[in-house]
Amino acid sequence: MSRVARLQVLEVFGQVGAPNKERVAGVVAEHFKELAPRKPPHRKPWMSEDARGSIFDAVSFALAHYFEVTETDAGGAARPSAT
Repeated sequence: MSRVARLQVLEVFGQVGAPNKERVAGVVAEHFKELAPRKPPHRKPWMSEDARGSIFDAVSFALAHYFEVTETDAGGAARPSAT
């Protein structure tokens, strides 16, 4: 088991233009097409967070850990792409 801070997730995904949870969920949904139908709708500031967001949080934390480990092992790894 490993700890991954939210800041690490934002650093990894920030490099592909995803500075917040909503944009991170978009990048994850683009790469994992089976999750796209579960992507939460745009949230207004007064709305509570959709429960489906936790799916994308979990995947983003796993990917951030993967890219951190890969980067330290290989001396520089590819980051997730925004396409």
